[in-house]
Amino acid sequence: MHVGPEPKDERRNGFPKPATGFRLWVLYGAIPSGTPNLESLAWQLLVDHPHSPYLHIVGHAATVTYRAQYYDQLMNLGTLGPPESCAVTA
Repeated sequence: MHVGPEPKDERRNGFPKPATGFRLWVLYGAIPSGTPNLESLAWQLLVDHPHSPYLHIVGHAATVTYRAQYYDQLMNLGTLGPPESCAVTA
């Protein structure tokens, strides 16, 4: 998983200042259509990570949805990014 403004080019994918890392939230399953409040879903804290990329090993077939947010040196959290889902086949 790549987090940053240039996710396809890690050499240019630095965090925006003053971010020093990112927090990653996970939801196992797809977001139900018509969900008015994303924060009401059963998001689980996956990791606080200091650099991109991050490898999440799911270990089974599933649909997984992620949200990320930056943090600074004092662990002040930024806004949550939009959810992104993927299908894991193995």
